[in-house]
Amino acid sequence: MRAAAAAAAVIVVFLGVMYVRFASDAVRPPPQPTASPVFGPARIVALSAKDQRLLHACENFTRYPKPERCGEFGAGWPVDLGSARASTPPPIDHSLPDILKGMKVVPLEPGPPFDLPRDLALILEAGCWGCEGGPSGLVRMYVRPDGSVAYEPLIDRLALGIPPQLNTAPDGTVYEFRSPLTGYAIKPDGSKIVASLCARGRCGFGGGGYDWTSDSQTAIFSSSDGGISWTELGRIDVGAEVLGMLPDDRILLVTFPKELTRTFQTFPDLSVVEPPAPSPYWGVEALPNGELLWEDNTGVTRWSDGRPLLSSAQGVEFTLLDSLVRPPQMDVLGLISGNQTQPPYSNYLVPFDGSGAAGLGSFATAGYSVIWSAVLLRLGVDLPKEGLILGNASVPTSEIAAGGYPIVMDYDPVVVDLQQGTMRVLEPFTRADVPKSRNHIIAVQRGPFARVINTDNTCLSIRAAADPSAEILDCAAEGVLLRASDQFAEDAIARDAKGVRWQAVTTPSGIEGWASTQYLDR
Repeated sequence: MRAAAAAAAVIVVFLGVMYVRFASDAVRPPPQPTASPVFGPARIVALSAKDQRLLHACENFTRYPKPERCGEFGAGWPVDLGSARASTPPPIDHSLPDILKGMKVVPLEPGPPFDLPRDLALILEAGCWGCEGGPSGLVRMYVRPDGSVAYEPLIDRLALGIPPQLNTAPDGTVYEFRSPLTGYAIKPDGSKIVASLCARGRCGFGGGGYDWTSDSQTAIFSSSDGGISWTELGRIDVGAEVLGMLPDDRILLVTFPKELTRTFQTFPDLSVVEPPAPSPYWGVEALPNGELLWEDNTGVTRWSDGRPLLSSAQGVEFTLLDSLVRPPQMDVLGLISGNQTQPPYSNYLVPFDGSGAAGLGSFATAGYSVIWSAVLLRLGVDLPKEGLILGNASVPTSEIAAGGYPIVMDYDPVVVDLQQGTMRVLEPFTRADVPKSRNHIIAVQRGPFARVINTDNTCLSIRAAADPSAEILDCAAEGVLLRASDQFAEDAIARDAKGVRWQAVTTPSGIEGWASTQYLDR
């Protein structure tokens, strides 16, 4: 589930990734690794199962410096490069949690890169991978008519009137150290996005309320055209993160009224939303039908009435890393990790029906009682029409980082075909000109597309008929991806009295009308 995304991302790294590249600028490790001068030699004698998994991840981390938590085990330095060059991903461990015993396990086989279809545009969450920071921004990716790939940022804090988040180094240097974007929610088709940005002070980034100041203020913005233009909905004098959208148009927030204190509220009325008792909760996800899924600090995901999403075994036998819920039956595709105490550690894709029974439901496309094993680390978007799942995974790579040492494993967006049992990297992310980032797939816009151009940064009138005097239904900003009707359909193209061609289009918010082709890139 998407709740507490920043915290979940960190957990997923330590549970599932053997080797991860998580930033675009590789940092060369020290030439002769020694015991950490900061933390000293390891002093741990007996480790819990959770710590064993953390230690294993730290020992195999290919980036330097390693996360601060690795220092607890004296593992804060890079792996031996000789063994890293010769290493291969460990075999999948099929020691299943009891709830999955008797299931047929199908490994997701890698395949050739998957070309991004020209009639799909991805909306991505950008940011570093493997760190506890929130998103650095939102990005749109699509294939232009000439075949090149567009990778375009969607939020410009300067245009929105949001000041930078500044920090002062010991030498007096002032620098911008983080994006002001604290949270967001988006419909799966990208038709509406809401985002929270820190407008003053420190707003309690990262879902835990740290980096907080009492003068914090959060601005809430909304976009209904795929993230090109934004409207400010209001500001609240408290640090906050957008978590979801409710069917009545209210926005679900987590607010930080005091340091290390969190409250779930709705915007704009600021009503308090109470989580199920009695456990503290990390976060909450709002489903399209208004249902809320709560993730507690024991690793169990629950409905608002306290029922576990899957079973009472969650958090004991296995950890739910992520999930997709498919209304109206409320079938679930769960990405789970067995709570093994020894490597290698396995992740499994498991279909559940609406009652929580494993191996059943609409996601069971390869037959009942079939589950899949993979190094998949995040579920993104469900494409039931195509029978595909978009997500992110740890994938082998032969890439060499700056300094000459191997990356070994990369983290990329992937396409999963459950029926065929394949997992393929999206081809644009294999290109050198596409930035290495978190690149979490969070929404998909559908084409075929006609991009608004030549408006001199104003907007293009969407009219009720193919006539310059017809009623204006909407005005699409420069850069908006309109969905163009089939150009070969008899009623998709028309000419007005002056011979100007018009295209039948649909805006991202669903308004149907006509646009002059003089202002469209198709």
